[in-house]
Amino acid sequence: MMTLSIVVMTVLALCMNPAMTQTDSDESEPSEASRRLCTGNTTWVTCSGCEPRCGQNRPEPCPASCGPPRCECRRGYVRDTNGRCVLPRDCSRSRCARNEVYRTCRTCEGTCDNPNPRCTRNCRPAGCECPVSDGYVRDRNGNCIDKSDCPPTCRGFRCPRGQHCELRPVVCVRAPCYPQPTCVWNRD
Repeated sequence: MMTLSIVVMTVLALCMNPAMTQTDSDESEPSEASRRLCTGNTTWVTCSGCEPRCGQNRPEPCPASCGPPRCECRRGYVRDTNGRCVLPRDCSRSRCARNEVYRTCRTCEGTCDNPNPRCTRNCRPAGCECPVSDGYVRDRNGNCIDKSDCPPTCRGFRCPRGQHCELRPVVCVRAPCYPQPTCVWNRD
């Protein structure tokens, strides 16, 4: 029983830490314990290589030599930033923050200061994007929020002749409370 526990712990360590190698075994076939410990869309390989990752548009150059035995993603799966093997279409669920979407061809994002940017068709590297087309923009902290949740500005706020817009504090009942655009008389 003690020997089985040691084997299970060794295989588990190999699956969790690809840098560890087995130095006391010349096995070319995975043991039954190895096969059973590779879970979550992984499989045991004795000659590991480079795994595809979320966000890669093209496979990265990979040395032709074998790496240590370990659990790798099954064919058709990619490694996400949390270390799990997921289908490529599920990368966004494991990687992107609230309201963001994963895109292989990112264009541009709106911000609270510039909610309707002129976007080109040039692709930026794959990654998470705050989708302007769905009404989301980045706030000053980098969060992807609904455009209607942006703090008010004086942009587009019209005042009568002789007055200008200023952001003035308001009495707050429920946070967040932002200063509101208000027309004030010009000082001559």
